Amino acid sequence: MPATLGTVVEAPNLRAMPFFREVRTIEDGRAMMYVRSGEHTTLAEWNELVAGLQREGAFAAGMPLILDMRAITTLPAPGQVLARSERISRLLGGRRVAMVTNPGGAYGIARQIGMMTGNRLHPFEDLDEALRWLFGESE
Repeated sequence: MPATLGTVVEAPNLRAMPFFREVRTIEDGRAMMYVRSGEHTTLAEWNELVAGLQREGAFAAGMPLILDMRAITTLPAPGQVLARSERISRLLGGRRVAMVTNPGGAYGIARQIGMMTGNRLHPFEDLDEALRWLFGESE
């Protein structure tokens, strides 16, 4: 059965919150960490997200991670892309990480971050496609 996220629960005041995160389980019982961004995130908020995920007891070693960045309306400054990729690299290890963005500039930045992490983070424009890749159902 293909991986699907099912009903997406909106976080209250997502515009005011830099990130919303939770462990989600798909229909067949496989778990992943799901992170959804607000409209704008600073480098400090990005760093805190990564540090928080590193401390998260439910974020088991090797658990897949999906970064849903489609709500972002402000792109990071060019100088921040390297810093963000270095920070996210700390989470990669043996886990799959998918970043879902809107087409255009955000997708281009996700591709840059992917390349800077040795292509261990994969960018997507489609959430369902990202989920299929995350659970090894597509290449």
